[in-house]
Amino acid sequence: MGKTWRQVRELFREVDPKALAQEADRPLFLALVAKEVGILRQMEEFFVPSFLRPRKVEESRGKLALFLLPLHPSEYQAFSNCDLAVCSEGAAEEIGDDAPPCFVFQPKNPEAVLKAILKERYDLALPLAKTFLPFRRLVQRRWIQSVALENTLLAMLSWVAEEFPAPLVLPRAVTKGRRFASESHLEEPSDVGNAFLTANHMRLAFLLAASSDAAVGFQEQRGQITAVAAAALGWQALTRGVEQKMPSGNSLLAKGLLAFLGTYAVGLTLERFHALSQSLTREEKDVAYEQAYRLSRKMLDEVLERMAARVRSAA
Repeated sequence: MGKTWRQVRELFREVDPKALAQEADRPLFLALVAKEVGILRQMEEFFVPSFLRPRKVEESRGKLALFLLPLHPSEYQAFSNCDLAVCSEGAAEEIGDDAPPCFVFQPKNPEAVLKAILKERYDLALPLAKTFLPFRRLVQRRWIQSVALENTLLAMLSWVAEEFPAPLVLPRAVTKGRRFASESHLEEPSDVGNAFLTANHMRLAFLLAASSDAAVGFQEQRGQITAVAAAALGWQALTRGVEQKMPSGNSLLAKGLLAFLGTYAVGLTLERFHALSQSLTREEKDVAYEQAYRLSRKMLDEVLERMAARVRSAA
């Protein structure tokens, strides 16, 4: 396990948590435009739910700009400076050509506008999820699925490369991992795969934290990183147990399936972890996460102690 973690640290030389935090904090302003006050308030409530804590509501509303049609001449400049505009049905035609990208809000299906915005401006997914709660679950689930599929492909290609050494064109991650293994003299090829899977879990932890308006980084996310370590230990043990019971022809399928399930489980756990404190400010989250670190560290220590006891008893 120690060798695997050395590989993880090597991989993360190319990952910059601060860059993610800066991307999440990039200036972003969303314009809400309607013909009637009632629908304008409904749109505001959708993007900034009232159940959030007052300070959190204030932070999110600071990124909203509300406009009631017809626009006053003094409002055009502020409106054109917004990054995106969400308009009530029938309002888009009255805005003009200088408007920011406009998306229609449907009261009976409000989530449709979220998907439309992400389809056109996925480059804003991180700051949108961080600033406006309705985007968060949608964006985070996409990331969880994407990283889970990436780990599935990586695990399966790694297995193929180990079982059938041939001049295949492998992804950069696999070929880089084989070089790491050679340089670090890893005893088991599976250590390379474990390092990449765990590194991807941590990358996902950084993304989920940044989009949840939480502190990002190894030190700042000690509790989550510790939880990822515990999950990695558990899934590695489970993977070895399942592979031993699978027919040889199904080993590739088992590798991919367990990589997907392991990553997805880690992602959902971290998503739920952040969701429980979604109404808190960043300062309040820091206190909660410090408590979570102490708890998760205690749990990991207990897991490692049980594993060590089993090794001693088997010796």
